[in-house]
Amino acid sequence: MRKFRRPLAPSLLIAVLATLLFAATAAAETRIGEGVSPAEPALVGEADLLKASGEFDLATGTATFALTTREAQKTTPFEKRPNVQYLVGLVNVSFPCTRQSFEAESKKAEEEKKQLGTFPIYELLTFNRPMVEGPPTLPPAPAYGMFIASQKEAEGAFAPGNVVAGTKAMSGTTATVSATMANAVNQPFNCAEVLAQNFGAGTEPDIMIFPLTTKPEPPVETPKPAPPAPAPAPAPAPGSFSFAKAKKPLKLELEKWKTVKVKVTNTGGTTTATGSLQLKAPKGVLVKSGRQKLPVLPPGESWTVSYKVELTEKAKEKSTLSLIATAGAVTSKGSLVIKRKD
Repeated sequence: MRKFRRPLAPSLLIAVLATLLFAATAAAETRIGEGVSPAEPALVGEADLLKASGEFDLATGTATFALTTREAQKTTPFEKRPNVQYLVGLVNVSFPCTRQSFEAESKKAEEEKKQLGTFPIYELLTFNRPMVEGPPTLPPAPAYGMFIASQKEAEGAFAPGNVVAGTKAMSGTTATVSATMANAVNQPFNCAEVLAQNFGAGTEPDIMIFPLTTKPEPPVETPKPAPPAPAPAPAPAPGSFSFAKAKKPLKLELEKWKTVKVKVTNTGGTTTATGSLQLKAPKGVLVKSGRQKLPVLPPGESWTVSYKVELTEKAKEKSTLSLIATAGAVTSKGSLVIKRKD
């Protein structure tokens, strides 16, 4: 059976100086980052990284990263599959999170023969084929997470509490790995190193390094003011009477009764109550049944009232009769002109 081999720790991480910072301040935030790498045809497709992106939740100690390779993992038969292992390392550095900066600091450490300081490393590891055998504390799994509190403890990295089982999901050429570790909570990692190592061919790992920055909070949406309430519909105008006017005065003969008709219309906005129409005559004019009933009239409806009118010798040549329509609180006035017919 193939014995499990922990992936070669990348020299760039191993050589980090004592300038790495350990922070214990609590922070409820998520840090995110992403990087890209050009294709390298000399590497097997499963070990050729093209892109990586991910995030680390300080509050929960959860790291989740998506690794995209030139060819999908597990695309070849198991017995011919290259022994490729993938690693995501998270650290907190005080210098720029670039490959050039790491190489410069590593060279400086070697020249000054400095001892490595104490710093935390969070590692996510996964494979392109299942583990057959591993340390007792590491059950066979498609991915796992490991927390190294100090480089001096690297050899004991598989001690209980330092390793947890993770998850791995495949979608095309992208593998998403994730793990949650309580002892990594509140570690303010600001730099990620992602590598793919083909141990079967002994080639150098494909590496990309990129910074982790605080994930922006979603913008707070200002609640939109409620639209103004629609203005109440104006109250309909009250009922009102109008009288049809003749184009010219009526002519009546003396001493003869004549039927005179008056048309009343409700020109208001509401229905009128029952009422009456009174015809008042001046001196010399006689009227029979001078007060007539008016029915209920809806807006726009009309009603015609008939009166018997007679002119006497005392009537003027032109007489004006008064019209008074009353219905409840509604009162309207008009007039009717009559001339003597010689």
